[in-house]
Amino acid sequence: MDKLKIDIVSDVVCPWCVIGFINLQKAMIELQ
Repeated sequence: MDKLKIDIVSDVVCPWCVIGFINLQKAMIELQ
C-alpha cells in the first residue's frame, strides 16, 4: 500500500476537531 501524508490543522476548543481526530485514529488502526 502506498503511504499517504496527512497534515492536520486543528482547534483545541472545537468539538468537531476532536471527533474528526478520533475517527482518523480509528481508521488508521483498521488499515494497519
